[in-house]
Amino acid sequence: MPLKSSVSKFLLLFTAALLISSCQPTSHIDQRQKRQKITWHQLIPGRMEAAKSHKPCLVDFYYGPTCPRCSMFDKQIYNNPKVISRLNRDFIAIRIDLRQPLNKEEQALADTMQTNGECMLMFLNEDGKVIKTKGGNPICTMDKITRQQFMYYLDQAINNLPAVSK
Repeated sequence: MPLKSSVSKFLLLFTAALLISSCQPTSHIDQRQKRQKITWHQLIPGRMEAAKSHKPCLVDFYYGPTCPRCSMFDKQIYNNPKVISRLNRDFIAIRIDLRQPLNKEEQALADTMQTNGECMLMFLNEDGKVIKTKGGNPICTMDKITRQQFMYYLDQAINNLPAVSK
């Protein structure tokens, strides 16, 4: 009888432990696995997707983690859930890796914007035209900016979309 009682107590405790552990929040799951990321495209496929989806493009001429501006963007802007959601919903995000030789289309865009091999953010409409302010200046930056300033640039790009070819 004592053996049967011990087994019963063990099963009861084991079942209780399982129930309690199944009710615990899943905070121990690596949140980075659950975190959404920006969907980055290369220039040509990104422009094709922009034309198909009728969305503007954010183009990031990117120099990688050794670049202070690029590193700051990766850590403080591109990992922010609101930024990620907004970019993936309203834009086609294009990243041009300046550590690699540029293809002719990437080089032509860099020449148009006179990047001189420097990192830069800029915007294109769905036809691939540079989005400019009402005053005619391209909406772009080579500066370190805050998340709020970045969101302002996104708003400016959407609000200043030029007419597209039909």
